[in-house]
Amino acid sequence: MGLGLAAVYWIIKNHNGIVNVYCKKHKGTTFNIYLPLKENLLHRVLTNSKPNRFKGS
Repeated sequence: MGLGLAAVYWIIKNHNGIVNVYCKKHKGTTFNIYLPLKENLLHRVLTNSKPNRFKGS
């Protein structure tokens, strides 16, 4: 694990996320990062409603 990957892992863990690593010889490595959804975002996704847009002055 390099320093960059260690930093990513720390950030993901501090946001209650998960990092899965899959390695296959001669195929490469795949990193899957899972982060929890915010409750209001989950509601918007499930109800298919559009996010609030804010306009500047």
